[in-house]
Amino acid sequence: MVAVVRREWPLNHVSTRYSPGGSSRRHTGPLVTMPNAAIGALTGVKPDDAGVASGLLNTNQQIGGAIGVAIATTIATTYTSHYIHGHPGLGPLDGAALTHGFQIAFYVLAALAALAAVVSAILIEPGAAATVSAEDGDGELTPALENAA
Repeated sequence: MVAVVRREWPLNHVSTRYSPGGSSRRHTGPLVTMPNAAIGALTGVKPDDAGVASGLLNTNQQIGGAIGVAIATTIATTYTSHYIHGHPGLGPLDGAALTHGFQIAFYVLAALAALAAVVSAILIEPGAAATVSAEDGDGELTPALENAA
């Protein structure tokens, strides 16, 4: 299996090829979510603050990704270890043990994502980004990146 990293705007994504003449599978999750997150985070930001807002967005994405990987690894390793101790004769690289650990980790991460969606739906006020005070400018909202270009 060969992993190929392609540089395409706006994001990098990885294609995994299973055979030279076979099909490739694209992981398009970041392609769908990342631009929307950037637009949502930078809409309504004053042009003078666009750099700071963009920096905070990038920092949060990097730290969040690192913490997410650490949580997933910890959960998968812990439950793989519990499975091995409960089933004598299995090794740490046994398929059943690893599958059990990853399955529990994915369930926990899916629950955290669902919880985050519910909290976001509750805490984000509809129309909150559409309010602009008179001193902010001409009253039109545009993403900060459009003003910076």
